[in-house]
Amino acid sequence: MVDHRGGRGGNIRSRFAIPQWTSTGVHSGFGCACVLATVSRGTASLGDIKSVQPQSTQTCRSDRSIGAPR
Repeated sequence: MVDHRGGRGGNIRSRFAIPQWTSTGVHSGFGCACVLATVSRGTASLGDIKSVQPQSTQTCRSDRSIGAPR
């Protein structure tokens, strides 16, 4: 799941339709998406986001390999 708290990556929320996003506050929430991005394995930091394909939150919740949003 993609968790957005107004940090790096721009306005990720704008890429999700209302039913695909769960708001947890004024500037925070989470959604499910397939994301193509560069990631530093050593520091686990996110680099450039190449593409985001929003999915329903149910898709992520039913996938046992994906943990709950933090």
